[in-house]
Parts: sequence; C-alpha cells; structure tokens
Amino acid sequence: MSNDIQEAESNYSAATKAELARNYDVALRLYIKSAEIFLHLSRANEKDKPKWKARAGLALERAEKVKDYARAYTSKQARTSTAVAVAAVGVDRFSSREQSYVLHKSSTVNDELYALWDDPRSTSTDIGSLPSLSPEQEKHGALWRRPQVASSPNIQCRSRDILQHTVTDCSVCASISLCMEHAERFGSSLLEDSVHYDPQTGRCDVKLHVNGGQRRIAINDELPHDPTNNDLLCMTCRPPDSDLPLAWPSLLEKAYMKLMGGYDFPGSNSCIDLHALVGWIPEQIEIRSGFERERTWNRLHVGFQTGQCLFTLGTGPQSTIKWGCTRLLTSHSYAVIDVLDDGNDRSLTILDSWTPSDARDEQSRILKIPWSDVVAIFDTICISWDPELWKTHIDLHCQWEKREGTTGSTCDLRARFSFREDAGDGAVVWILLTRHLSDTQDPSHFIALNVVAQDDSPLTAAPPIAIREDREGAYTNSPHILIKRRIYRDHPEGILNILASYDGPSKDPRFTLTIYTPNTVSVDWETAFVRPPFASVLEDKLTQKTAGGNPEYSTFMLNPQYLVRIPATTARGKVELSLTLETEKDLPVNVLLAWSKGERIFDLSEKDLVASSGPYRYGLARLIIALNPGIYVAVVSAFEPFRTGSFTLSGLCSSKFEMTKMLQEGSGMYSKVVKGSWTSTTAMGGPSFQQYFRNPIFVMDCPAPNTQVKVRLQLLKPRAGCPLNVAVFRMGSADKLATSGAYDDAGSGVVTPGVTLAKGKYWIIPSMYSPGVQADFQLIVYTSGLETTIVPKESI
Repeated sequence: MSNDIQEAESNYSAATKAELARNYDVALRLYIKSAEIFLHLSRANEKDKPKWKARAGLALERAEKVKDYARAYTSKQARTSTAVAVAAVGVDRFSSREQSYVLHKSSTVNDELYALWDDPRSTSTDIGSLPSLSPEQEKHGALWRRPQVASSPNIQCRSRDILQHTVTDCSVCASISLCMEHAERFGSSLLEDSVHYDPQTGRCDVKLHVNGGQRRIAINDELPHDPTNNDLLCMTCRPPDSDLPLAWPSLLEKAYMKLMGGYDFPGSNSCIDLHALVGWIPEQIEIRSGFERERTWNRLHVGFQTGQCLFTLGTGPQSTIKWGCTRLLTSHSYAVIDVLDDGNDRSLTILDSWTPSDARDEQSRILKIPWSDVVAIFDTICISWDPELWKTHIDLHCQWEKREGTTGSTCDLRARFSFREDAGDGAVVWILLTRHLSDTQDPSHFIALNVVAQDDSPLTAAPPIAIREDREGAYTNSPHILIKRRIYRDHPEGILNILASYDGPSKDPRFTLTIYTPNTVSVDWETAFVRPPFASVLEDKLTQKTAGGNPEYSTFMLNPQYLVRIPATTARGKVELSLTLETEKDLPVNVLLAWSKGERIFDLSEKDLVASSGPYRYGLARLIIALNPGIYVAVVSAFEPFRTGSFTLSGLCSSKFEMTKMLQEGSGMYSKVVKGSWTSTTAMGGPSFQQYFRNPIFVMDCPAPNTQVKVRLQLLKPRAGCPLNVAVFRMGSADKLATSGAYDDAGSGVVTPGVTLAKGKYWIIPSMYSPGVQADFQLIVYTSGLETTIVPKESI
C-alpha cells in the first residue's frame, strides 16, 4: 500500500507543477490519475477511508479548475483537447492494483482467512481450526484423532478405493474418484500435488482453486473417528494392498469441508467440486431440457478417451429410481470411470462411492449402463473440462457495485476479439462467470450472465420479434455459469458485450470472469471504452393493470411505454442508443424500440420494429442500436400478462435525448369493462349486410353534460381474419357520433377517437364485418363521468 500512496502523491505533485507551468493537458491527466489511486486507497483501508476520499476529492477539484483555466487561457485546439469528463473518474477495474485488491478482499470465507497460496500471510494460518461435524457424525459420538495410515509412500489409490460414509458429500467423493481414474489411465497427478502433508508435525496444507486464485487451506491431520471401533467417520481410501487407509484423500476432504463450512455439507455437484479441487472448467447439462443426445455423446466419448474431461451422472429427487433390478440412490452423484463405443454398443461404466455397510463388495458398486438407459434414468451430466484445451484465456477479478437499498447489481464489460490470418470461418469462445464465495451456507446468492457477440459497429438491428423465453440468462445460485458463443471471421475485430449480474444479500459481492479462446483467436478487455455521455434512468413497475405480456397477447398495448426523442444535430450520421432493462431475477422480460409519431403503440408489426433485446430473458434485457435522430417508443414487457415487478430502464446515447413515460390509454378517465357475445341471432355483420342494428347494442347513459367518451372493442380470444368495428350513435337513431373507422382485425382491437357528448343516452354497437361469426368480446369504455352507466339494451 505504501507504493500506492507514494504513486498517488507523486502524481498529485507532478500535476501541481504542470498546472503552474500552464501545461494543462498533462496536469489534467495527472490529477485524474492521482484521484483514481486515492479512491483505490479509500476502498482498501477502512481506517483511513475518509482521509483518502478527501484527497481524491481535492484532486478532482483541481482537475475541474484546470479545465476552467484551459478554456480561458488556451487556444481553441487546446480547449478541445482538454474536454475530459472528470466526473466519470472512478476505480480502474482493469488495473493490477484493483485486481490485487479484489483477490485480497476475497480471502475470507465463512469468517475464515484463506490467503492466496504465495501470500506470506498464508503460511502462518492457524492449523488448529476444525470443521464442524455433521449431525450423523455427532450421532456416532465422533472423536478427533490423528489417523493410523499406510506407511509405504508407493501405495496408489484407485478410483474404486474412495469410499463415502456418513458425510453427504457424494459429489466430492465422485470427483476424487474421477481424478484417481484419470491418474490410472493417463499417469496424471491432479490431486496429489495439491496436498502437502507432513506426518511428523501433523500439518497439512491443501491448495484449492477458490475466489479467483489458488488458496491455502491449512489443517491439522486429526480426522473424525468412531469411538467404539476407531473407524473413520469420513471419506476413506483403503487400497487392497494395504491394511490401513491412505491419509491424504481424507485430509483433502477435510480441507474442502472446512472451506465449505463443515462436514454438514449441503450438497453440490462435481462441476463445482472439481473446479475447486483441480481448477477444471465446469459445465452442467440438463438431460430433461433441450438435451442434444448425439452431440453430447460424441463430446463425452472423445473428451473421456483423450483425458480432456471428467464427468459424473446425477439422479433426480424421485423417491424410487431403478435400472433393471438395481435401485439407484436419490439425488446422488455417480462417477463415470469408462466410456465404451465399439460401433454397436454405447455404454457408460459408473461407480458409486457410497458404502452403507462392509457387506457391499466392490463389484456391486460398479454398473455398466447403456447410453439409451442413461438418458432415461439420470437428470444431469456434470462435466469438467481441462483448461489446457484452450491455448489462451484472460481473467478479470471484479466487484459488483450495489446501489443503496437494492439487492442486485450488473457489471457491464466489453472484450475485443480478432482472428488470425490462418483462422477458419469462425470459432467458439467460452465465457465463465465465477462468484466469489463469502458465506457457503447461504443459498440466496444468485448470479446471471448475458453475452452478445456483435460487430465492431454499434449497429445491431433486431431480428424478427422473438416471442419465447430464453433460460440461458436465468439467475442461478450455483457459483459458476458457463456460456459458449460462436464468433465469425466476417467480423475480424468485433466485440463481446458481457453483462454479469448478482442478486443477493452480500454488501460487496465479487466475481472472476474468464474468457477461453482457441489459438486462432486473440481477445483482450476493452479498457478504453468510453460510454455514451448522455444518460436517462427511469424507475417503474409492471402492475396488474400494466403487465400486458408479449406481443401475441391483445393486452400487449397495456405495457409501460416510453417516448424516446433524439433531436437532430448539426453532425450528420447515426447516433448510438442502448436501453438496459433490469428487474427481479425470476421475471422474463424484453425491451423493444419501435417507430412512432409520438403516440402509444397498440399493435406491433415487423415493419414498425427498430430494435429488440431478443428472446425474453430473466432479470435483464438490453438492446443496442445505431439509428437516425427521431421519435421512437420503447416498450417494456414480461413474457406473460399479469407478471408484475419493479424495474429500472436505463438509456445511454451518444447524443442528447429525452426518455419520458407515456400515459396509458384513457389516462385521467374512468374505465368500465362490459362483456358480450355475438350469437347466432346477433352476429349480423357490417352495415352492408342490411342487418347492422340487430348486432348487440349497449345503452350508455351520460347524466352529466360535456361527457368525454372513448370506446375500445376487443375479442376475448383474438384471431386473424375477424375485422371489427365499434360505433357510438344517438339512441334510437342512425346518427353516428363516433366510429373506430374501417373494419380492422388488429390484435388489440379497435378504438373510437375521443368524443364529447351532451347529457343523454346513446347506443354503442360492436360488430364484425362478416355476419354469422360467433365470438365473445369486451368493450372498454373510458368516460370523464363517474356516473356514466353502460348496460345491454335487452336488459332495459
């Protein structure tokens, strides 16, 4: 920290000298740099936080003064060069000091310190801290004792030697079994090199991949034992050529249980466990949702045979799960120790690490199951990929900045990619978001990841309206999310727009984002990206009255709409506009932009659509578009009607713009809903069929003078090819006072213009163009008079 203080003060001193020399460009840059470092110091040291924040404020104040001096005393060219938005100064998330700060702050998990492996603090970690016992261990009266272990260092542990006992950590045992199988097949040492055990002192240091780096978990070698027979009450490894168990696998489990809050393990999966144990890339596949059977088999077969992947199978929560006559355990992880494909037979050999009694022999724990049965029985496939598959990768360690009073936060990042000359037409990149652990017992920490690949140009014109939900961006309480994106050579220098989101109780949540690329693609963070200077943020709600659902519903017109006005400027060309919609994590939403003449949108057509955020995504939606100045309407919607929730709509634009909420139809008026039907005796069609006045008639009584009225007609079940019209007449006459116009089959129905009526009674006549079409409908009548009544004519 002393180096940071020295650098900040040095920059401030140099800025002062440059200011006195009227070298305003240099002075402004140095003041801003010193302010950034002072802000970093204020975050890294709570005790001196006020001091460093004050110093940062002073540096920014001087920067503002320098701007004023530059405008007053320098040439026009100099004034242009000093037009820097100093108000945007903040912590540089890409700087090495910020990266170190985040990793340092993430050293505490469950109130225990787990420093980085090479951090001097880690070697002095207290080794006497014991993980809490599980209720089952306590039930057996477990005692902590140093183990009696096999003395020969040459004894090897096989996958089937890993045995799970009283601890509910089947995924951990399966993960360790997989590493043992990998060692047998490929001569690797994925785990052994991570366990540093000294039997003489009893100290064991375990290297785990946690919170963005390799961290030291220091323990002693005491393990829980049964007081009656001295058996281990934890995972054991008992090779067949040894009378005593090997200690290091049990110590590895103990270290991981200590990190995760104790032996009362809440459950996990091998993806999460193997990422912590060996740092491999996690991928979870749900067999019951969008499963690609053939493609998945080919990936698993090749990956297993080449040693590039490890995977387990997970059963679901069903009370009874059987394969033939063999009963499988519920919500259990099974290690896959062989993959067979001889052209005729496809099968997986699975290993169950659970041993409820000594009577269960080794062979009974191994099952060879055909692939066709695997996909019918199991719910999940948890895969871990060797990161060495990827020739290059970049990491970023960040902190989510939460607004006061909110539980969620989104971090907006951009990465620039480019192709080598010998690259093909495209490539697939993997993006991994990992939430840093702070309280492993709290399941209310959720994350989400959205990644959009776009050309270097900001233009991302929307495809046709995507009326579907997309689970990819859904929130999960897993600590990892992996997304794959194909990028194309057509965009030799493009952009990945990445939105990493958090929702939960943590005050300062942190994460690591990693991008893996093949050697034909280079990628780096867009550190110099300047956000559009003009912003507008609106807070609003989807309510029972305004949650109209997606465009396929006739109620779509009820959704919140916002007028976006971008005035023309002297500079020609398009401007860049982005709209970001943030809401509750379990609400699938979309935001779209359409052409408008300043009026609300009632029916959306493809020709009206300017841009869309795409499929409905949970908690977050964004669109980015380059467009001409003009008047547009933004529409916020949930996937289904009546899905309510608060949201924030944020707009960023490269030019001045206004974004204001538009009033609902009939705003400031009373609304009355009347339902009716066209039956075999009342479906008389339009006036040209000579039976118009035999259509359903509703009598509207306006007891007050100058009553303003507007009427909308809708089908209760909209369908194409049923044009509608609604008209208002003076009661008992053909004197038409208002009409919705030509017959129209718009999904939202038809509406009359507003009309002012004198005191009296009137007829409202809804009709279809063609006679004989039976259907249910509703009239929404907006009036300025509370006493106005609407009743069917036949009821009078």
